[in-house]
Amino acid sequence: MGERETANNKDIYLSLFNVVPTKAQERQIKIIEAAVEDFASLGIEKTTYESVAKRSKVSRPLVHHYFPDKEVLIERAITYVRANFQSFVVKAIQGKEKADDQLNAYIVSTFDWLKRYPNHVKVWLLFYYYCGVNPKYRKLNSDLVDIGHKRIEAMLELGRVQKRFVVKNGPETVKLIQLLVTGGLLAGCTENADLKVLQSQVIHGCNRFVFEKMS
Repeated sequence: MGERETANNKDIYLSLFNVVPTKAQERQIKIIEAAVEDFASLGIEKTTYESVAKRSKVSRPLVHHYFPDKEVLIERAITYVRANFQSFVVKAIQGKEKADDQLNAYIVSTFDWLKRYPNHVKVWLLFYYYCGVNPKYRKLNSDLVDIGHKRIEAMLELGRVQKRFVVKNGPETVKLIQLLVTGGLLAGCTENADLKVLQSQVIHGCNRFVFEKMS
């Protein structure tokens, strides 16, 4: 990936702006990517307009022009990280026709994202901290969790239609799958754990304890 950990692609631009990006928006993405790296390496409090400008190779006034409030830059960075993760997951699932293959691909993509974008994961951990101290971020996280629920619900419904598995309890199953995946992700980035083993354990947990496959 080189020195900078970027994830430039049209899917992420569209997630942030809902249109094909202009030159000005591309500059904003460049600044956001630099902020992600600074947040991950310096922490949010020590990240400054000067540090972001230096890393993104633009002027400090330009950073301030696009992001006059640091909170806006933080929110954009979080949105960008989440958009990259969602794009990563969607691409992993695409082309998988069977629901259980989709679910396994979803789990694997989570660990692949952790390995490929470690700085993004660090920013996501900072976001979790902010969720604990700021109701605004807690609401944002709840909204994002709901999006994840809908994706899992769609896979479970497909599995029911395909008769790949029988869900024991719809809403509870969705939450349990998400908790297993999130827990595996947190363990992977906060413990001295083998990612392959964790990934296998999460897949096993979802398959054995969350739903029952049909014979």
